[in-house]
Amino acid sequence: EAQRFAILGEPAGLIVSASEQTQGRGRQRRSWLSPAGGLYCSFLLRPPCELRQAPEVGFVTAVAVADAVIALLGTDERVGCKWPNDILVGGRKVAGILVESAALANNTLDWVVAGIGINLGERPAADMVMYPATCLADEGATEVTPEVALAVLAAAMATWLERWQTVGFAPVRQAWLRRAHRHGERLVIRGGAADLDGEFIDLDANGALVLQTQQ
Repeated sequence: EAQRFAILGEPAGLIVSASEQTQGRGRQRRSWLSPAGGLYCSFLLRPPCELRQAPEVGFVTAVAVADAVIALLGTDERVGCKWPNDILVGGRKVAGILVESAALANNTLDWVVAGIGINLGERPAADMVMYPATCLADEGATEVTPEVALAVLAAAMATWLERWQTVGFAPVRQAWLRRAHRHGERLVIRGGAADLDGEFIDLDANGALVLQTQQ
């Protein structure tokens, strides 16, 4: 729906939210379970930048979602960012992000839609998901409504979007790395032409994961 508004020329700042979704989706078109009671929203953005910078929006969104989760929980001790698009509490997934974009003929961004789902009062059953899940209620924030969560998230998004557009990607990258899940540990990355095995040591200037592999 947010993409439809984008194509029609709606200006940046539009937020589309749903009380539940019957066909929610995540990366690689995986199903995203979206029962009533969670926060499901999409932000329409039109940042004045090149298409190659579109992945940076995912990290801007991730640090904003992490800040919102921290504010709603009242603690930052267990909140982490999992590359490239998940937010964790205590190592379990509480939120996911899907960023989609379109470019103009000159390779500048026309629009970006940042879709966000946060588990508030419920979480998917273990046999329904690929990664262990949690929700804010399980972590102690039992009274958070979608309306309250959206207001907190919108404020965090505004803060980080302004910082990114005025200062650049560096502070976003630093904020993400401070909360990076398994930073310094050995990872196996699957999904490309071949698995990659190495120690997660950094994000590069464009947000790509940097692994130290065995020589």
